[in-house]
Amino acid sequence: MIYQRGTKGSYKRWAEEVGDAGYEWEEFRKYFDRGTRFHKAENGKRFANATPEYDPAGERATSGPLSLTYTNFVLPLTTWLMKAVIAMGMKPIPGWIDGDLIGSSWMVWTTDPKTQVRESSETAYLRPALQRPNLFVYTSTMATKILFEGNEAVGVLCNTHSKEFKLAAGKEVILSAGAFQSPQLLGEL
Repeated sequence: MIYQRGTKGSYKRWAEEVGDAGYEWEEFRKYFDRGTRFHKAENGKRFANATPEYDPAGERATSGPLSLTYTNFVLPLTTWLMKAVIAMGMKPIPGWIDGDLIGSSWMVWTTDPKTQVRESSETAYLRPALQRPNLFVYTSTMATKILFEGNEAVGVLCNTHSKEFKLAAGKEVILSAGAFQSPQLLGEL
C-alpha cells in the first residue's frame, strides 16, 4: 500500500538504454499525476511529531482515480525512526512522488483518506470499468504467449485450469501482466 515512484535517474537511464527520450521522467510524470489524486495529511489525527511536510508534487496529482494520502495512524516507533535517520544525516525531503528518493519522508499510501481503506488498481480502475459492456474478465487465467502474424500482435494464448485457448485482438494487444509476467511473455518473443 506504500506508494512511491522511481527516480528521475532511473528513468533517464531507461531512456538512454533504449535510445528513446520518451522514457525520461518528465514524460512519465504527467501520466503518474493524471492517474492519482493526492490528499494532504489530516494532521489533527496524527501525533504532533508525525506531521508530514508539505509536498508540492501533490498539487499536480488532483484528478486521478487512485488516492494517495497519509494514514491517520502512525506507529510510535516511526516517530523515533524519523528522528534517528535525520540524526544520521539523511536529509528530509517533501515526499516520494517527485522522482527523488534519497532522503527521509513520511510514507504516502494508496488509501482512501476518509475511510482509511486500501485502494488499488482493482478498486480505482477495474471495478469502475466492469460496467463497460465491451470488457470481459477471465478469472484464474494466465496468458502464456503473445500471438503474432508477422510483426503484428494479433492475440494471446491463454490457459485456464489446464485448458488452452486463444483470444484474438479486435484492434490491439495491450500487455499488462504485472512485474513478473510481462517480462516473461516478452521473453517468449
